[in-house]
Amino acid sequence: MLAEIVSRGQNVFLEQANLLKKLSFPRLCLPVTVVATASLNFAIGLGMVLGVLNVFFRDVGQLFGVVLQFWFWLTPIVYPVTIVGPPSGERL
Repeated sequence: MLAEIVSRGQNVFLEQANLLKKLSFPRLCLPVTVVATASLNFAIGLGMVLGVLNVFFRDVGQLFGVVLQFWFWLTPIVYPVTIVGPPSGERL
């Protein structure tokens, strides 16, 4: 997925030069579409692989659900102090 994003992302403005000359729109839309399509392709491919594995190994479906749950809960979330603020009772 990363290789596709980087390879398509470096040429996205060159490939869409005619569109850029003719229309006025935010230029950030082009790299966003590259990332979105690569992510969708990855998700569909992962779903197909897991679907085939689930036919032969029935536990893959349940195992993937557990893995996703752990991945969700173990993903670190970092907020800047300016958003969170100081702990109650303390002053900056």
